[in-house]
Amino acid sequence: MLLMAVTYLVDFYFPTDILAPGHPPVTATGYVHSVDALVGWILFPVSAGLISSRFNCDGYWGTKRILLNALNWSAIVLLVLLLVALVSKASFGALIEKSFILIRNLWVLTLANYVLNASPVAVPDL
Repeated sequence: MLLMAVTYLVDFYFPTDILAPGHPPVTATGYVHSVDALVGWILFPVSAGLISSRFNCDGYWGTKRILLNALNWSAIVLLVLLLVALVSKASFGALIEKSFILIRNLWVLTLANYVLNASPVAVPDL
């Protein structure tokens, strides 16, 4: 997740080229943004899957991880669709991109909500 956060920072300093759907970037700044965004899109499902997999052993997360896993699988499907749209230069790529961003943000907000509403755990004295 920290590497994904770095991609946000890079995308902030390297804005995208505003082009017609399906057209590749024409400037170096746009190219850096596109490559960095793709890296961030790939890092999210990987890191979300790794975080969610740690919840299998904890009773609190037993039912809550179902929604997190569903959102993560949705992000993976949207990532595959986005890659298909990029390769085929389809005009609906922007819609898929916005859907992916929505799912990604819902996953993060859901995780934050679960963490903030969790009961504090007593740490045994050593």
